[in-house]
Amino acid sequence: MGKLPVTLLCPQAPKGGACGFLGYMMAFLQVDQVHKYFGGIPALHGVSLRVEQGKIHGVIGPNGAGKTTMFNVINGVYMPDEGKVIYKDREITGLKPNHIASMGIGRTFQVARVFNEMTLMENMMVPLIPKRVSKKEGEKRASELLEMAGLTHLRNQFAVEISGGQKSFWSLCAR
Repeated sequence: MGKLPVTLLCPQAPKGGACGFLGYMMAFLQVDQVHKYFGGIPALHGVSLRVEQGKIHGVIGPNGAGKTTMFNVINGVYMPDEGKVIYKDREITGLKPNHIASMGIGRTFQVARVFNEMTLMENMMVPLIPKRVSKKEGEKRASELLEMAGLTHLRNQFAVEISGGQKSFWSLCAR
């Protein structure tokens, strides 16, 4: 279990190289030298990454590489043994998951969880319920997210009728 095999490319870096922490752009989300151990066994060993705002990144690696552990550290489920997590220039290491979620950091799972008997638009509004958003504001925000995701044409489709890939993409946008 070594470092998580992740390289994020940064077009602003010389020749499109990897982003350095001295950076070419301010990181929207930064994980800096995170270590996490379970019973003395390293799940994460010096993991660092940075994500720029407005970019979509992927994290890939074999089973046991620490991908889920890394996301659980970012969203506050696990406290790292060393290192820090910074979101929008604020250290969020050690904050509770509900606090981190209220800041806008969420996660999805491999299998998208949708309400099949509801439309995609209705599903988009479900996460807004705890935020006490008005129906009008909720519809506006949901429409913006569907447009950003390129799923506007499916807004009135029942979730059971859309593909697994579309559900996964919807799930990412609905958070």
